[in-house]
Amino acid sequence: MRAARGLLLIGLVLVFVLGALAISAHFGPRLLARWQDLQPRVTELAPHSAPPLAVQPAVAAAAALAALSRPLIGGGQLSVLGNPAALRYPDCHLAYARNPWDLAAFDGGLYIGLGDASNQGPSPNAGPVPLIRYDPVSDRFHEELILPEEQIGRFFRRQGALWLTGDDPRQSWRWGNLYRRDAHGGWLQYRTLPRTIHAYALAWHQGRLFAAISITEAVPEGVGTERHGSAVAVSTDEGLSWSLIPLGGWRIFDFLQLDGQLFAADVFPGPGIQRWLDAEQRQGWHAPIYALEMSPAETSPAETITAEASTAEASTAEAMPTARRRLDLDAKALFPNTPQAGERAAVVARALPWGHRAAYLGVFARWQDPWPEQGAYLAESLREGDVRVRRIPLPEGAIALDLRLEGNALQVLFAVPETDVADADAALDTRWRSSLWSSQDGERWEPMLSFSANAPARAVERLGDDLYLALGSLSPPDEGRCTAADQATGTLLRWRR
Repeated sequence: MRAARGLLLIGLVLVFVLGALAISAHFGPRLLARWQDLQPRVTELAPHSAPPLAVQPAVAAAAALAALSRPLIGGGQLSVLGNPAALRYPDCHLAYARNPWDLAAFDGGLYIGLGDASNQGPSPNAGPVPLIRYDPVSDRFHEELILPEEQIGRFFRRQGALWLTGDDPRQSWRWGNLYRRDAHGGWLQYRTLPRTIHAYALAWHQGRLFAAISITEAVPEGVGTERHGSAVAVSTDEGLSWSLIPLGGWRIFDFLQLDGQLFAADVFPGPGIQRWLDAEQRQGWHAPIYALEMSPAETSPAETITAEASTAEASTAEAMPTARRRLDLDAKALFPNTPQAGERAAVVARALPWGHRAAYLGVFARWQDPWPEQGAYLAESLREGDVRVRRIPLPEGAIALDLRLEGNALQVLFAVPETDVADADAALDTRWRSSLWSSQDGERWEPMLSFSANAPARAVERLGDDLYLALGSLSPPDEGRCTAADQATGTLLRWRR
């Protein structure tokens, strides 16, 4: 009898142990992931060792879809290298996710930012997204990483490292992401940004790293029904820990740096976003532009927002900036000579400090137009009482798409449709004249390159002696329709003199 009881007890113990092991095997990784996500962490990412992407056989097809002209200005040779994005997003209705949002030359290679973080359209939330690198020596494309993001929108270079922001993480919003590659090929994921939904831009100013973000709790309880909104994160240890400045607007999209100051750019609201701001009681929080100041100017306490507690004590050891609403810097001030300013939602994009000035794009809501209005602007002063901003004079109908610096020169990439946009159907099938202009002073502009193709060039970058341009589309495909621009989106070009 005792032996039978002993065997029964042993059997029950075995059943319990095996059941626990089965539960652990099924739920363990999830529980571990949730436990790990309770704390900020920096994780080493292993680059893929897979063979190069099979893009080469598609070069001829990509060239046919791009339908390039010979350079109309600039001479030299313009050639098609292929469309690596089409391997990840092959169907035409996914073409918008093939858009090359940014190009970055780093450590002898060219990185391409892809994806679509929109919640609507034919290719919404298009992650996880591949990080593709082109090697000019082997003339091959490599998928270096697969990132848990919906879109790779912007690259930043800083002291021998390449950074990119987590535009829209597929992980929880407990932490937002930054990614950093060093000159030796090592990648790190900084999952350290508190409560972050979106991270759009980075800026280094006065020994601190600033991140343009939106967070889950941007206003106190009792303000409206939705608490998400804009914020700026500040780090004194290169992203290991952060202090938050909750701003309570929509989202911070970029930074402007000039006059020794740093400005955070929120949305310039159109009617729709303004209704949301009003309904959510954000009138006393939102401003299109915030001045980030170490020593706040004399102002009403209601106009100044201070930093929250940090994710680690290291960042609280030094005084943190405050944010001051600059209500005088509205759409008319930041986007002069632009009829849509103040009428449609707009954001600052691709901002660059250029000497004592700041260069940036103004991107306006598309509404019912075939593509959005996008202008290029130069801010010479944003001091109160001395705001000086002018629009860069591009050809009529031009859409500004990228800005870059080369030495002391500012370069602007823009495209002009070759079809009358008054005809909506013809506009969708238009060819595009893409041009690159350069200036040493912002007054006189020298055309460097101009060519025609089925899609506009969205991004430009130099690697070695060559310029690289990537074709993209300006609006998602209409249902059941695939235009020539959609088919050419994602094509990488090389211009060699």
